Amino acid sequence: MIHLLYVQKREILAIHSPQVENFVASRLPEVSLRFSDGTPHSDDARADWIIAPAAAWAEPLLNRASKASWIHFQGAGTDQLDSFIASRPDLRFTTSSGVNADTIAEYVTAALLHFAKDFDLLLAGQREGRWERRWLRELTGSTVVIFGTGRIGEATARRLRPFGVRLIGVSRSGRSIEPFDETWPAGRLHDVLPRADAVVIAAPLTDETAGAFGADQLGLLPDHCVIINVARGGILDETALRERLVDHRLRGAALDVFEEEPLPPSSALWRTPRLLITPHVAGTTQLYLDRMLEGFARSIPPEQIARPDLS
Repeated sequence: MIHLLYVQKREILAIHSPQVENFVASRLPEVSLRFSDGTPHSDDARADWIIAPAAAWAEPLLNRASKASWIHFQGAGTDQLDSFIASRPDLRFTTSSGVNADTIAEYVTAALLHFAKDFDLLLAGQREGRWERRWLRELTGSTVVIFGTGRIGEATARRLRPFGVRLIGVSRSGRSIEPFDETWPAGRLHDVLPRADAVVIAAPLTDETAGAFGADQLGLLPDHCVIINVARGGILDETALRERLVDHRLRGAALDVFEEEPLPPSSALWRTPRLLITPHVAGTTQLYLDRMLEGFARSIPPEQIARPDLS
């Protein structure tokens, strides 16, 4: 019998646990399941496999679960865990990379339309009972720069293609990839930013991408540009972004990720004009858990258990 420890915040466990129980019982009958909200428990030491919310949970869990051979993250990033991974070559680390690419692409599309159609200003007029017509924008003919051409960046490009936009992808290598019209290496980011009507940040946080969008880079963007971050807060300088929004040197911005999460009530970002703030929810939908569990099952080491029927 393999012991699986499923870890998640208490309030989310209350929602997820019945579905996870059904999945394990029907698809992985050789696996014994236990739930945890991360509070230390003597049974943690029995865990062979762990499913954890994100990299930040890993080190304390694995210190307690000393016999665990595998940890699977419900998210995509392990940027907080690189040194720990290097120190534990005996452990298998896998992620749910790409499992939420389509829904994040939908979020990006919605955010671009939100600012193109001035929904924030129109809703403000509705609340105040003002009938104030205005000229709106189309996405048609605009240029969208997507920083990061991995699964999220590619899914976003495919979602935007029918809107008639020009798609420019920026990645470490700059290699050509569909469905982008152009691809550029990250070292040439300064060449493409002045052309951008919108910028989407969809790259992992690494030593190379940290601080990639600071005051200098934001200063290259046209005043009508919209910027959207669905990657990591450390890639974008939030103070520099706020300054440009306050000075009307950007049309708008949407942030789903932040340098500090949860975003504290005292943050000046809450009071920034034309800034759409969402609490790291771009990848959360009713289909997420199914997709994550399927990805976990497909990642099961074949030498440890008979592979489940994935038909």
